[in-house]
Amino acid sequence: DRNATSITQPYKQVEAKMSKQTIVLALAAVGALFSTAADAFAPIISSEKHVASVTALNEQRAELTRRGAFEVASASFLTAVVANGLPSPAYADVTNKVASTAAIRAVKRALKDLEKAEFACAGNQFTDVKEALRTPGLNEVRKNCLILIRGGEDGAEVDNLKSTYQKFVKDLEALDSQASLGMRGQKKDIELAGYYDSALASLRAFLEVGERSAILPLQDSAE
Repeated sequence: DRNATSITQPYKQVEAKMSKQTIVLALAAVGALFSTAADAFAPIISSEKHVASVTALNEQRAELTRRGAFEVASASFLTAVVANGLPSPAYADVTNKVASTAAIRAVKRALKDLEKAEFACAGNQFTDVKEALRTPGLNEVRKNCLILIRGGEDGAEVDNLKSTYQKFVKDLEALDSQASLGMRGQKKDIELAGYYDSALASLRAFLEVGERSAILPLQDSAE
C-alpha cells in the first residue's frame, strides 16, 4: 500500500497543476472573447450614440425654428393690429371733419329752435321759455359745438371757435337763469328780450365760425 501511494501521489500533483493551468487558460480565453466582442460591438454602440446625438440636435434646431417662426408671426400680427387699430393723423383729421359736417347741421337745428323762442322771450312767458330751451336741438347743442371745436383744433379758427362758444354758453345760461327766477317770482321786472338777443347772436357767431372751420380741404390728386 505504501508503494502504491508513493507511486500515485506524483500523478495527483501533476493533475492538480494541470487543472489550475486549465482554469487559468480558460479564464484567459473567456477574457479574450469578451474583449473581442466588445471591440466588435464598439462601432455599433458608437454609431447609435452618434445617431441619437444627431437626432437630438435636429430636434433642438426644429424647436428653435418653430419658436423663431412663431415670434416673427406674433410680431407681424401685433404690428398689423397696431397699424390698423390706431388711425393715422390724416385719417383722424378727415374723421373729425366729417363729424364736424354733421355737427353743423345739428347746430343749425338748435338755432332754429332758439329762434322759435323769440315771442315767448319778448312776452316774458317764463314757463314757455324754459320749455323752449329744452328741445332736442338745444339739449345737444353743447355737445355738437364741442365736436366742431375738436374738428377745428388744427385750423386757424380754433381760438374763435372757443371764444364764441364760451360766449354762447354764458348767454344761454343767463337766459335760462332769468326765466327760472321769473317763473318762481323771485325777481320782478325781468325782461328776457335782451338775454335772448345775446344768446341768439352768440350762437349765430359760433355757427358762422364753425362753418368756416368745417370746410374739408381739397386733396391733391397726386396724393
